[in-house]
Amino acid sequence: MSAKEPLEEISLQVKALVGDHDVGLIVVDSIGTASDGDIELSKDAKRIMQALSSLGTTVLAIDHEPKLQGSSSREKATQYGSGFKRFLSRSQIHVVKQGDSGEGSLSLVLHHEKLNSGSLQHRIPAYLKFHRASVFLELGDHDDPAFQPTLKAKDKVVRALMDLGEATNYQIADASGLRVGTVNNHISDLNRAGRLSETGRSGRSKIWKLVSVSLKPSEFTT
Repeated sequence: MSAKEPLEEISLQVKALVGDHDVGLIVVDSIGTASDGDIELSKDAKRIMQALSSLGTTVLAIDHEPKLQGSSSREKATQYGSGFKRFLSRSQIHVVKQGDSGEGSLSLVLHHEKLNSGSLQHRIPAYLKFHRASVFLELGDHDDPAFQPTLKAKDKVVRALMDLGEATNYQIADASGLRVGTVNNHISDLNRAGRLSETGRSGRSKIWKLVSVSLKPSEFTT
């Protein structure tokens, strides 16, 4: 159904419909559209969240995030508006599109960022499939390349050295698929940061080894 009035004004009528028709789930698309206030303001964010929680059934409320600036990662984006939307929700899932997975299908990664009870599940792969007038959400396969995180160039250098143990810049380039010039730049950065040590030479090329092995999931970007 669609409504011309903001949810804050018709929440009692919606709650009555929920009871009359035994509705088990309401999808609100989106929080900003459903509200008559400014969701950047705490008082207005509280009003719409209280209206959602008063409907007497499970509510899936879709929210939006601001446009990315520069080279920011979509996984690190934050929701738009007041933090009270997060504070007053029971569960929050950040949905990030990974790409197309064939005709009529999208690959998504669901990041469970809040849950009032129980443990969070990070990087849940899922397929969003479209068939005629229906939409299906299916659990994805972690081994599907569509869901694999993409490493930054510097992390590829670190990963190559973790796999090789010791290597020259040319060996690292071969293992990582990066250009030698790119590898040299990141070797210099890592060396200045104290994460590499020079263990010898192979011809004119220095041989490098990791001093500190660190590759956190938070360093992955998509």
